[in-house]
Amino acid sequence: MQSSISRSSIAALLAGMLLACATPADWAQAPSAPSRVPVAATYVLVHGAFEDHAIWDAVAAGLRDAGRQVVAVDLPGRAGRDDAGDALTLDGYRDDLEARVAALAGPVILVGHSFGGITISNLAQQHPEQVRTLVYLAALLPKDGDSALTLSHADKANGIAPGSLQLSADHRWGRMLPADPAARLALFCADCNAAQAMRFKDSLVPEPIEPLRTPVHLSAERYGRVDKVYLATDDDRVISPSAQRAMLAATAVRKVAHLRSAHSPFLSQPDAVVQALLHLDN
Repeated sequence: MQSSISRSSIAALLAGMLLACATPADWAQAPSAPSRVPVAATYVLVHGAFEDHAIWDAVAAGLRDAGRQVVAVDLPGRAGRDDAGDALTLDGYRDDLEARVAALAGPVILVGHSFGGITISNLAQQHPEQVRTLVYLAALLPKDGDSALTLSHADKANGIAPGSLQLSADHRWGRMLPADPAARLALFCADCNAAQAMRFKDSLVPEPIEPLRTPVHLSAERYGRVDKVYLATDDDRVISPSAQRAMLAATAVRKVAHLRSAHSPFLSQPDAVVQALLHLDN
């Protein structure tokens, strides 16, 4: 019995020594769980009022060149869409955008320009789980109960003169300065060079009025928990820098980055917008 215990002890000791001396290559032969590589979030680019997806062409190309997945959407009311009246509402915009986002893998980075800030906020309130980060580019950053029209009327420093918004006979659609291309350029893209000004020339489209005057309803429990970044435009005449500061004072965001541009940096400074979007986390 004594010699048997001794032989067992020696065997156990030798097995332990062999295990201790095993090389990493020996360990690698054992099966292991596959590594998980995180997939970069898709950028979903959301235009503002009087715009369509084409405003994002240069930014979308720059993000794709950097290896990112990008979707630039057209909201209801744009040319080529056959939208019923119930889609031409603030919640209609939200639901249309949600259908696009739901088809994508994982939470997305939602980028909204101008009035698009209200649209992306409305989606984040309804579906916070679908959004990794909300990015406001020269955008309205609303509180609960704000609308595009109330925020615009509160901005006493912008360059939107009375009569700039011209309504259709039934007051359902609006256009910005349709008879004065020079004034539109000065308002939206004063920093555009000649080639960029040509691209801007026909970029503004008619906009349904109902979404602009509808308040958005937001809660701390849902909208408030979503990550937010603001890209400020320091020479903006549509949403003035002072209005941007006031909105930022009322709604917390994780990061503010500044672009020395007018209201349309996707035209005048697309490379700067791309770099800002690629570096949201630093």
